[in-house]
Amino acid sequence: MKSKMNISEFQEAFTQRLPQYEKLKTAAYGIITQSLADSNIKAMPLAYRIKCKDSATEKQKKKNYENPFREMTDILGFRIVVFLDSEVALVEKQLRECFHVDSLNSIDKRQAAHVREVGYRSLHLIANLGSDRGTLPEYSGLVDIPFEIQVRTALEHTWAEIEHRQNYKSSFDLPTPLQRRLMVLSGTLELVDRELSNIVADADEYARRVAEDRQETHDDLISVTSLRAVAESFAEDSGRPLRVNKAGVDFGELIEELSAFGVTTVSEIRDLLDRHSKNIAKGSIDESFTVFGICRLAMILEDHKKYFEEASKNDYIMYKEDAEKIAKILEYDDFIQYLSDDIGLDVVERDNLTSHFEDDARGGD
Repeated sequence: MKSKMNISEFQEAFTQRLPQYEKLKTAAYGIITQSLADSNIKAMPLAYRIKCKDSATEKQKKKNYENPFREMTDILGFRIVVFLDSEVALVEKQLRECFHVDSLNSIDKRQAAHVREVGYRSLHLIANLGSDRGTLPEYSGLVDIPFEIQVRTALEHTWAEIEHRQNYKSSFDLPTPLQRRLMVLSGTLELVDRELSNIVADADEYARRVAEDRQETHDDLISVTSLRAVAESFAEDSGRPLRVNKAGVDFGELIEELSAFGVTTVSEIRDLLDRHSKNIAKGSIDESFTVFGICRLAMILEDHKKYFEEASKNDYIMYKEDAEKIAKILEYDDFIQYLSDDIGLDVVERDNLTSHFEDDARGGD
């Protein structure tokens, strides 16, 4: 079917519609980023682009669309890059709740057409803002304009960028031995993607079993996964929230302290916290817990000399009022003097300083 627009008319209409696409880009960008944030899905920074006039013109010449601004669905495009294969389906679910998705024209290129087919993998959704937003003035004139959202994993994105840069899209682009190596690599990346998701799912399942105090986990050596699970279970039983750790916190340092103290297994850390549960609440810094805070406090209450003289790296400071709380529980009047003189630990007034007792020395839990 011939186009109802000649090329010059298309180019003029494209220029006139650019402000609409810019406005749509801003609206859709905000909706997508907020949706990802609300669902706690970690992704790389959201990428977007509006086709330039020359690129759109070339596509119109090739496709000869009758209604190009309805049929050319990728004039505005977004790309969401997540880290796990399992997260692609979660993102798709979120997007379908946020937008009207044209399933007929959307393509799941992650589903191979043939069992032997490997290579480029990505989910391409064609969407619009949806008629429900039509009554809102900020979306006036935008709700029916289609745009594309690509969703892929970081490994799929890497593969796509290599394919695009080297232009390895045809089975005839490389000699047969090199083409075979490329296809084997593509299949390997797909397996790695899948296995990464499986490992994360299995780690979540393991944390659940630890939290449930399952017998088969009792003798396991402490890991960050089990330590957090035990701490979360302890905080929940104590009726206090567990503060989320900051990025970059080194839980390995805390595990080293526990090991030096003689606590190496899941059952041992659970028993240590349970033995001092009431006093941990009395001596905690505030109304919430941190993994570092409850573990260090439990070791101090168990045997403060062993902790400070054998396990602690003494690379943090402690508020004076918190040290006083611990001294009262220990019934040790000279506790602060012991910390300062014998251990060399900084005990300071609260003021504007930050205590690292409940944190890792580089930023904390």
